[in-house]
Amino acid sequence: MASRDVHSTEGASGRTFAVGVAVLYAYGMTTMPTRIDEVLFAAAKDAGRIRSRSAAQQIIHWARLGRALESSAALSTGAIEQVLAGEKSYEDLDAGSQKVVRGLWHDRIDDSIASLNLSDEFTAAGESRSEADSVGAVGTHDPAAGE
Repeated sequence: MASRDVHSTEGASGRTFAVGVAVLYAYGMTTMPTRIDEVLFAAAKDAGRIRSRSAAQQIIHWARLGRALESSAALSTGAIEQVLAGEKSYEDLDAGSQKVVRGLWHDRIDDSIASLNLSDEFTAAGESRSEADSVGAVGTHDPAAGE
């Protein structure tokens, strides 16, 4: 059984924001409330639905897989971490470790793209920009002209 409470709270900055809390239950284990990123929680909910698991059960499953991978002799987590840090060549990894690295690179790229806000960056720099709208019409925005 799992529950997720979302409530508003006021941070140190005085801003109010939503906090997601997933309470993870496992038979014979102590209950531990854990704050979960909303994107991760949504992904767990989607993946769990396919596999008839609750979001909390899916998160527990992923945690167990991660623990098993880190302790596995079949995958070199140390070598994977070195490749991710740029200290070792991707080509030096076995096929299984390369697959893990590709998945982690994919996640990092998705996170980077999701965090981009080029519109604000161009505006802050006083640069004009052109972009296509949802139907493909190109519009130009020039902060100097108040656009």
